[in-house]
Amino acid sequence: MREVVVARDVGRVGRVAREVVARVVVVVAAATAVVAARSLGSGLLNTGRSAPQATSADATTRVTTPAESHERRSWNSARLRRAGGVRITGEADIRLLLVVTNTRAVTVRGSRRRSFGQFFGDSIECPPMELNGISAIVTGGASGLGASTARLLAKRGAKVVVVDMNDPKGEAVASEIGGVYGRADVTNSDQVIAAIEAAKELGPVRALVNCAGIGWATRTIGKDGSYDSAHDLEVFQKVVSINLIGTFNCIRLAATAMAQEEPLDDGERGAILNTASVAAEDGQIGQAAYSASKGGVVGMTLPIARDLAAVGVRVNTILPGLIDTPIYGEGEASAQFKERLQAGVLFPKRLGLSDEFATLAVELLANSYMNAESIRLDGGIRMQPK
Repeated sequence: MREVVVARDVGRVGRVAREVVARVVVVVAAATAVVAARSLGSGLLNTGRSAPQATSADATTRVTTPAESHERRSWNSARLRRAGGVRITGEADIRLLLVVTNTRAVTVRGSRRRSFGQFFGDSIECPPMELNGISAIVTGGASGLGASTARLLAKRGAKVVVVDMNDPKGEAVASEIGGVYGRADVTNSDQVIAAIEAAKELGPVRALVNCAGIGWATRTIGKDGSYDSAHDLEVFQKVVSINLIGTFNCIRLAATAMAQEEPLDDGERGAILNTASVAAEDGQIGQAAYSASKGGVVGMTLPIARDLAAVGVRVNTILPGLIDTPIYGEGEASAQFKERLQAGVLFPKRLGLSDEFATLAVELLANSYMNAESIRLDGGIRMQPK
């Protein structure tokens, strides 16, 4: 009996494998036919004659349309699809593809929607939030994580307001990316509002990236047993004020502006990306204030996302690990210090790059189904006590 069951399972696997191979062959043949038709410059592609329409009853194969995850384009200008690596544009191309493959059409609804056909199951509609032409606010945008994110947003067509307290660096980044620099303390509501109003002048406010923050390392108590040597309470309050309260201040004000914008597909109006730290979960000795502030950012991500769901604004948070930024300095001593730090990274055995943070940040802004999530970006590290 056992041998019969095994044989049956093997037979089933073989049938599935043959079916997958057959479907791949069909898609490759379809793509080849489209290329051939284009090269001939005649037939359905040029005359626009109607082609027989495949029905769901005789559909045995669906067209795959793999998307390029790191390159989003404006879907307002063309209804673009990919099949077997060949670009399919226009209704004539699609009709020809249906004739050749005898497949069911993939429907695209709305100018910003993309459809991804699947070998198995129905097609999936994926409406990204278009970044081209929007205005985005990046706090802490003069250097490090904020600067890299501001640059990538600008490359994607967003108009960026760089918010920082470092005027020379902030103005340099804004000038480089064709954006605007706004000096603002994230805990100062009037200054934050001024930056948001500047963003409104550039385009619809649909993105906020909170990268402003400070760090501080102090143990909870001193070694001499005196009250005076205990953790400075004003230092604790300052770290929490900038990292946590400042982040919330920017969220509440930017989200208010986003709520006034016209909704996109699915009622979406914007997205917010916060920066926490792995210290929120793996706080080390001396990081009481810093861990408390970043843990607060993680903790408020879900409730704020629930608050803002009513107006179509998404909220996500990244918990970066050890990222190689200018904070570690330069020179031989700095290199040795970073060498010790990266020893605990699981893989790859190095510090992270600010550009790697930026790519994840921009994806979380653009991906319309990413909401209320806190994601570690750390190479698998789990911080030790010290």
